[in-house]
Amino acid sequence: MGPITVFDKSFLQSLNLDESVWFDHFFYSIITPLFYIECLADLESKPRNGLSPEDHLSSLAIKTPQMAGTPCHFHQTLCLNDLLGHSVSLRPHIPVANAIHVIKHGEVGTVLKEAD
Repeated sequence: MGPITVFDKSFLQSLNLDESVWFDHFFYSIITPLFYIECLADLESKPRNGLSPEDHLSSLAIKTPQMAGTPCHFHQTLCLNDLLGHSVSLRPHIPVANAIHVIKHGEVGTVLKEAD
């Protein structure tokens, strides 16, 4: 697994399918909440280049990192918790909502609760 990266919707649109597979393979991607908001906003947009909004988003969904991409916790919640005294770790990892850190057989891991 490679370095941690943040990307936006326009970056994924600029990649072809092969490049998106290489991006997913060599980088550990942070999927920000803003990425989801931009995609939802595209559903309300007018058709472009002869594609319906659904077709446009499906082509974007194919390019979205799946193997090494992780949704990041909302930054406003992280800032608020830090101000309330719950420090945010500065280790190179992705802060994930509803994550429980566990140690089993001497190995450290994270268990994610299913979203409601």
